[in-house]
Amino acid sequence: MSPVTFNVGIVGCGPRGAFINMSSLIVALAEEGRINEIHKHGNYFEVTFHTFEKKPDEHRATGGAFATNCHGVINTSIAGPNDVNIPNLDKIGDEHKNLVDSATNLQGLVAKHVGKNYDSLMSEYQRVNTAAAANLQYATRDDGTVDTAISCVTRGTQGTVMQYQFDHVMKNGKKAVPFMEHVFHYETEVVSYDITD
Repeated sequence: MSPVTFNVGIVGCGPRGAFINMSSLIVALAEEGRINEIHKHGNYFEVTFHTFEKKPDEHRATGGAFATNCHGVINTSIAGPNDVNIPNLDKIGDEHKNLVDSATNLQGLVAKHVGKNYDSLMSEYQRVNTAAAANLQYATRDDGTVDTAISCVTRGTQGTVMQYQFDHVMKNGKKAVPFMEHVFHYETEVVSYDITD
């Protein structure tokens, strides 16, 4: 018997579309036991996510709000693991811990990125947006780490990390969840759809 294929359409690959794609992999890992039971009973299925994005792939995962060349300051905290509500994360095996952390802890990824690039980021911020430099300075703890629970980076810096996050999760998630495929259609505008088939 041929597997049943479910095709799922997602319009947009900005922050929300990227999050939906990444979360689909994490949910599949969290529900791996149930999915394996379904597959064992002869009900094998595959899921293909088709994501349509008007912009080129250089803008993946960032949308307009977090364009990598944006120097605007983010005036809120960055999403961390407590902001992600995916059931059964505790059921995911340790071999996928890095993947889960990457998908659910943007705050931690930004902190690592800033830690590795602090001097160059501060220099750039002082040159292009002194408010961003002041925020980064204020968010810097005495030990040199950055508190990402408060405003600390520009939208462009967060966008750079969001692209890294998306690329990392999609590449490694593909290996971990073989029954799921993600197809991205960049520079494609959805003008209508037909769900009769």
